Amino acid sequence: ETYIDIGCPNWCKEDAFQMIWDSTPGKNSMFVMALNPDDEAALKAKYGTRPAGIIIRWNDGAKKGKGVALGFNFDQVTEELGLTNNTLPSWAPKLVQDIGMMPYVDKPESVITTLKEFDVDEANLTKLKTAGNNPYKVLGML
Repeated sequence: ETYIDIGCPNWCKEDAFQMIWDSTPGKNSMFVMALNPDDEAALKAKYGTRPAGIIIRWNDGAKKGKGVALGFNFDQVTEELGLTNNTLPSWAPKLVQDIGMMPYVDKPESVITTLKEFDVDEANLTKLKTAGNNPYKVLGML
């Protein structure tokens, strides 16, 4: 089994997944795409948190897998770290956020939620990762 990351929207998490799972676009295990701001807002309104991407555990022998669409509560993190009305230089909030999120390593469920679980076959995987397709629309989430 391997993990496939559909980084939509793309954040620095994709940088980490390359190291953690040895996943790259060249190895056909990472697909990074932008998410239209209106679609991101619609997903946040529907699920109560920002979409954070899609992870699939893929069995290449069986040509099937299981997937999850995840959400990340940036609003909670921003509020807890006091970054809502900060006066820091423009580069500083990301650094404060990175350091401030370290305690979440042991409690990811406090800010990461499962928006949808689903089964994946080869045809659906192709649709999810194909450029020009919105993977959330493919999953029926929008």
